[in-house]
Amino acid sequence: MPLPAANAPAAQVIAFGTAYQNVILFDAWLQAIGALLSVVFVLALVQMAGTADRLAGRLTLLAGGVVLALALAEGTFEIGAVMAAANGHIQTSLVWFDLTYTFIHVFLIAPSLSSCQPRSVPWRSCWAAPSRSWGS
Repeated sequence: MPLPAANAPAAQVIAFGTAYQNVILFDAWLQAIGALLSVVFVLALVQMAGTADRLAGRLTLLAGGVVLALALAEGTFEIGAVMAAANGHIQTSLVWFDLTYTFIHVFLIAPSLSSCQPRSVPWRSCWAAPSRSWGS
């Protein structure tokens, strides 16, 4: 399923949106549910590590919220483009398509949920307190 170019004419964008409507809607659903499940998994790890109330746990919660917001925004843009094309709103479909095409680059800026390096116990070392004291 090759995407139309960023400067594609309206007829090509509309043809793409109507031809692949169900696939695009399924893609938006998968992206939203996948982001939700990933965030729930990472937050469960933070909870199991017992660091949900520390700074690292709170930053992970914030990063999870940002990832969910970005995933839902991109899904909204995709659904808006497809539904506008299906209803015959050509200019609206082009605006949504342009937002979707531009947003692909913004989504990569989202904070990574797996940025810490594992040490001895992979899931605990990212959020666990250091094992040595400040005095040693």
